[in-house]
Amino acid sequence: MDRLLPFALCAVLAACSSSEDTSQPEAPAPDAAVEATSDSAEADSEATDAAVSDSEVGDAVAEASAEDAAPVEAGNPFETCEGACAQTSLTVTLGGNKGTLDRAQFGFNAPSGGSQTIHMEAHFGGDTGCPSETSPSPDRTVVFGSVPIPSDTTPIEGTPVTLLDFDGSISSNPFDKATQVKLIPVAAKVSPPGSAFVAFDVEVEFAGGTLTGHVYATHCDSMDE
Repeated sequence: MDRLLPFALCAVLAACSSSEDTSQPEAPAPDAAVEATSDSAEADSEATDAAVSDSEVGDAVAEASAEDAAPVEAGNPFETCEGACAQTSLTVTLGGNKGTLDRAQFGFNAPSGGSQTIHMEAHFGGDTGCPSETSPSPDRTVVFGSVPIPSDTTPIEGTPVTLLDFDGSISSNPFDKATQVKLIPVAAKVSPPGSAFVAFDVEVEFAGGTLTGHVYATHCDSMDE
């Protein structure tokens, strides 16, 4: 009996030991860990690329908006003369006679210590080109002498104005000088000379007559002093 007790105790201990759960969780395979790490890195890279792309789009939109918002530089409006402004239409009335002048040109006077001035002539008839020594005489001419070059619409008064009626249809005098003169600048551009012009509204009085309307004169090298 005493001998059987140790064997019975050993059998009980063995049965208890075998009933305990000795299983351990399986460790992840090395390849699975590498694959998971690669997928995570790829996802991070795609997220970074998407963020960079969104940033570039935002920068492009901001740049385009800045360009649209930037003010457009406009030219000097006083140097623009189009349509009716670029036409000469003057009417001279003297002693009951009336005539028109429909073209004009100007040249620069030699500087004489003051502001630059121009010599301007309006014509009717004759050669429409710049005058030369062989140009035919027009029917009539109005000479505007020593006109200051305008930079705005401030009226110019007192400049000498003379009517020369070559065919005698308006006046029998060799010339008629104005008694009162007002030139109202409309536009002017004197540089470069090849595209220079001046434009004025004209209010002139003669003894017994008037000269009114608009004059647009282009530059002629042959008229420069």
